[in-house]
Amino acid sequence: GKGDKKDEGKSSPILGYKIKEKEHKEDLNDTPQKTERDEKNRDDEKPASPTKGSSSTNSPFSFSFNTTDIDASCLKPNPKIKFKPGSLSKPILNMGFPDPGNKKLKEFFHCGGLNSNHQICTNKRIDIPSGKYFRYCGVCMRDAISDGLPPLKSCGDFDVFTHLSVEQPPDMCYWPQVEALNEIHKEYPDATFLLMFRDIDEWIKSLKRINQLNFRLTACNITGFPRGVGSSDDELKAFYCQHVRRIRDFVSKHPSHKLVEVDVGQRSAGKFMSNAFDISRSCWQNFS
Repeated sequence: GKGDKKDEGKSSPILGYKIKEKEHKEDLNDTPQKTERDEKNRDDEKPASPTKGSSSTNSPFSFSFNTTDIDASCLKPNPKIKFKPGSLSKPILNMGFPDPGNKKLKEFFHCGGLNSNHQICTNKRIDIPSGKYFRYCGVCMRDAISDGLPPLKSCGDFDVFTHLSVEQPPDMCYWPQVEALNEIHKEYPDATFLLMFRDIDEWIKSLKRINQLNFRLTACNITGFPRGVGSSDDELKAFYCQHVRRIRDFVSKHPSHKLVEVDVGQRSAGKFMSNAFDISRSCWQNFS
C-alpha cells in the first residue's frame, strides 16, 4: 500500500484540522485552526539575517538577496528546455509561486483524469484516521519531514500538487519547493517539475489582491527571502528570479526530473500544456 510502516518505538502524530469536507473551500484566503505543532514551530523559529535567508538543513540552496539579480531570462520560460510529450512522470509538482491561476491548473489536470490537489492536503499517515484531517500541504509536508517521513506520500500522494506552499505567518510559513527539494527528490527522483510564468507585474498585482498575500510573504521567513523583505516590487521580482534559478539549477544537477516551463499568459499555453501532458485542449482555461 501507499502507507509507510509505523515505527513502533516512536509516536509522532500530525495534529490536523477536524473539519467537514463539504464545508471546506480550497482558497488562498482559508485560515484553518492552528495546531500545537504550529505554535511550537513559531516559538522555535530563528530570526532571519538582514541580508540572507534563514538557512535550512533540508534546503540545498541558500541565496543572498540582491535586487540586481533580476534579468529577463528568469521572467520567462527557457526555450532551450526540451522534453518528449507523453514522457512526463507523476507526480507533477507545481514548483512555482502562489497564484490565483493555480486553481485553474488543478482543474486542468482533474479534467484530464489525474488526481489533482490544490493547497489543502489529506493526511495519509497511519497514526491519523484516514480522510478525517485536512491541512495546508506545506504544513503537512513540513511536519512529515520533521518526523522522518516522505512528504508527498504522507500528505495525499496525489498525481498532481498544484500549490505546495503555505503563507500564514508567523507560524505557518513553509515552501517545500524551497526547503524540501532534497526530500522530494529522494521520494520521487523522476517527479515532473512545473514552473508557470506570466507577466511579472500582473503577478505582483495578483499577490496584492489575494488577501494581501504580498504582506504575508513579507512576514514569513523563507530561505532566500528573509522576514521583512518583499515590501517593494523589485524585492518580489528578485525573489521570483532567485527561485526560478533555484529550480532550474536543481533539475540540471538532478536530470532524472523533467522541468516543464510555460507562460500561461500566451495564447499558445493551452496547446502547449495539452501536448505536454496528453490532456484535451478543451480542459485548459485562460489564466486571466
